Amino acid sequence: MSEAKHTHLPWSACCGKCHTIMSEHGPVAKITVGNWGDDYPSVRLVGDSSLDIKAEPYMAQITYGHVDKETAVANAAFIVRAVNAHDDLVAACRDALDALEGLAANRDTNLWCRQLRAALAKAEAS
Repeated sequence: MSEAKHTHLPWSACCGKCHTIMSEHGPVAKITVGNWGDDYPSVRLVGDSSLDIKAEPYMAQITYGHVDKETAVANAAFIVRAVNAHDDLVAACRDALDALEGLAANRDTNLWCRQLRAALAKAEAS
């Protein structure tokens, strides 16, 4: 089984009306703005009298929360910065870990080595 690959970098945030994280090849993710929750199809009865009633389908929502525009824009910018810096940060952590392991008297208990290994494990988790 082959490992899934993410969309090519760099990504950018379109925080105008589209609220989308984009790559040069198209949209990557939609940013939630406003109410969020589970949408589901429903039916309501409409009409002015019992002789005029019709069933009308619509989408209803169980709303769990709300994300204001300012927070949504900040979230999109944060995601884009993190994604675009990921490869450089992982490489820098690997280089720092290699250098520290060469200098550390006990590389398994050295605090900085442990912190770098933990950060790399999070960054490379699938």
